[in-house]
Amino acid sequence: MNELTREAMLNDLAEEQAALIDFLSPLSDVEWHTLAREDGWSVHDIAAHVADVHLTTVALGGVVPHLTPADVGVTLPMMPSGRVNIERLNMMRYQVNRGLSRDEVIRRLVKAFTLVRKAIKALDDDRFAGPGPYGPAETMREWFNAALLHGQGHRLQLERLYASRV
Repeated sequence: MNELTREAMLNDLAEEQAALIDFLSPLSDVEWHTLAREDGWSVHDIAAHVADVHLTTVALGGVVPHLTPADVGVTLPMMPSGRVNIERLNMMRYQVNRGLSRDEVIRRLVKAFTLVRKAIKALDDDRFAGPGPYGPAETMREWFNAALLHGQGHRLQLERLYASRV
């Protein structure tokens, strides 16, 4: 992971997308659906979740105005504090994603990574360094980096899971 400059983040996102797609592509359909964590989330579920995290990050960042609720796939469940209820969102998306084909999940991943990069490019320098969607405690730069790190963590988790089963 590089420093948090715009260019470094864009490079990291491109590298992470390539690493995730490179990992997912050779998996068999059986591995795609049966290789799972202890909680039952399969490769399919986790790959779809990574796409969801990026789409939700962009939606909450408010940077790409044409992003619709259909892109995220569900209405974001909000808590009284004004934050998204992440546990509820994950379960809602989990149910929706179960019906997606492998190709649909891959397309959703590519779209999500593309939209994150587009959002980062669209931010002027002040907004990029300014408050994130939940206020000044986290900048937009940190907001997008957190999504990148979250997705990277899931890819590494999948790689370890696969290595332990081979």
